[in-house]
Amino acid sequence: MRKSVLFYKHWLMTIGFWLLANSQWQIANSETITPTARTEEIIVTATRLKEPLEKVTQSISVITAKDIEKSPAKTLKDVLEKEVGVSFAEDAGALGAKKTISLRGSSIEEVLVLVDGRRINSPQSGHYDLAIFPLESIERIEILRGPASSLYGADALGGVINIITKKPTAEPKTTTSFSAGQFDTQLTSLTHSYQIGKLGYFLSTSKETSDGFRDNSYLNQENYTLRLLYEGIDFKTSTLNKEIGLPGTMADPDDWTKASTTNAWQKNKENRFDLGYTTPLSNLGELRTMLFYNVYRLDYFGWGSLSIHKNNNLGFSTQLGAIPLNQQHSLLVGLECFDDRVSSTEIERHRTRRWAGFLQEQFTPNEDLTVIVSGRYDDHSVYGGEFSPKASASYLIGEDTKVRASIGKGYRAPTLDDLYWPDDPAMGARGNKNLKPETSLEYEVGLTHKFSPAISSDFAVFQRDVKDAIKWYEYAPWQYEPGNIGKARFQGVELETAAEISEDTSFKINYSYLNPQDRVKDSYLRYEPRHLVNSGLIYDIPWQNISVSLNVRFVKNYVPHTERSKEWSKYIVSGLKISKGFELPNQTRGNIYLGVENLGDREYMVKKYYPMPGRTVLGGLKFEF
Repeated sequence: MRKSVLFYKHWLMTIGFWLLANSQWQIANSETITPTARTEEIIVTATRLKEPLEKVTQSISVITAKDIEKSPAKTLKDVLEKEVGVSFAEDAGALGAKKTISLRGSSIEEVLVLVDGRRINSPQSGHYDLAIFPLESIERIEILRGPASSLYGADALGGVINIITKKPTAEPKTTTSFSAGQFDTQLTSLTHSYQIGKLGYFLSTSKETSDGFRDNSYLNQENYTLRLLYEGIDFKTSTLNKEIGLPGTMADPDDWTKASTTNAWQKNKENRFDLGYTTPLSNLGELRTMLFYNVYRLDYFGWGSLSIHKNNNLGFSTQLGAIPLNQQHSLLVGLECFDDRVSSTEIERHRTRRWAGFLQEQFTPNEDLTVIVSGRYDDHSVYGGEFSPKASASYLIGEDTKVRASIGKGYRAPTLDDLYWPDDPAMGARGNKNLKPETSLEYEVGLTHKFSPAISSDFAVFQRDVKDAIKWYEYAPWQYEPGNIGKARFQGVELETAAEISEDTSFKINYSYLNPQDRVKDSYLRYEPRHLVNSGLIYDIPWQNISVSLNVRFVKNYVPHTERSKEWSKYIVSGLKISKGFELPNQTRGNIYLGVENLGDREYMVKKYYPMPGRTVLGGLKFEF
């Protein structure tokens, strides 16, 4: 009870400070700020339909290709971690090391990752490694915080990351870039796109190599992407080849470059194929259908043995909407089917099937009020059926303020590793075929307000109750298996403010507070983030064609008392990027840039015992013609 009281005191103080600070900022700048004209943002993840941002009834963030280009980010993880409510449950430090995301304190299996609306989470492990997705193919990213199982089904308990890729351009466009930095790091990319009559295409290729800042932390990665568009037909294929060294935990506290595993390695091979068709139907909205197939292989060598895991995933999705029932009501209906096959040296051969149907009604009685009710039923060949409802609403108060509220159920499906990991005492683990899905119920209230045309803020408070949480527990000395044994409550506050200080300067800051409680042990959940603060400043010098970007991140985690002085308990890191554009003959534009991460050369860890790099410098050139 006392923890809940402290939580509510915390968020009341936060919103009070937020309103006071923004009011003073508005007064101080009301006569000097001239906002930059922006087109209306359209969101597709929240409702699976195109909606203007002002009508969205849930917490969502958008990252554009321009945002990515201005940041010093080398990986998708570097881009995402600057957003409110985002942390990384796993980051082993090196450039190509595994990086898995958490939203509002969720586990890595509770975040659904989509590419152009289709899921890419592994059915075997339940998550997706964000270190392998190429930045040059991304048009924008939508981050939906809170449960989305009512539309997307399993694994969307904590939220959804939707990566939207680039489309063909009306004129021929080619971009090429080369970057180099410490540890013999080299990043190269090439993209080309064009629309020829009704046929459009987008091509991209990239290569990343590095020796790594630790022993046995090398990276060799290649990505290839092709997208074809023709009169509503959308075909995409991508290929990944990746090999990395696995240095393991730090072997020497006085020398973080030393590896505990000097010969372990991992190889990833992935091929994705998507075929979609979209067409408008008179008086019935838009019909969107997609067929996709994924082939994934992971080879792992460590401790003298080789493990091989192969995943084949076939999926089909179709939806129709928004179907206008009358001037105030519209409907979305959809169906999805999945066939997942796994062949593994650890869990052997398994096949699962699932199908799902979903329905969403949107009620708009006037221009200010939007109410959305949705529900989805999933049926799985192993754990049976699960129904996930959700209701949300938003209301515009004048032109500058929007309030929103939602309540929804989320669920996480047991992974194939959870279900079928072999009973081998030497490995210290075994699966559990009797697992049930983990479920949650989340409440949220939010407020968005424009203090002036150049200053806007968003505030949200939420509570998520989780039951039947899937946790690996020790059933015998040094022997573990998963069970539905956990109960948890996550309470949180999220705050974000963005300001265009002048025509050349913009500033953004966000803050997340999380109160994660283990309701079985009546204690905090360890290693979850307590405080997250991100700030970013962009300063442009138009007459010199120079852009400067600076960001700072502060993290404080819940840790045992004995670990409060450790490098993973709290840390501050910052990054800087300076770029200068220039013109060349034949309509060629160039850009030279220098990026620095961990400016203060801070010793810190995102994951316990896995050191992060010190100050790293990366510079390069980019050409567009």
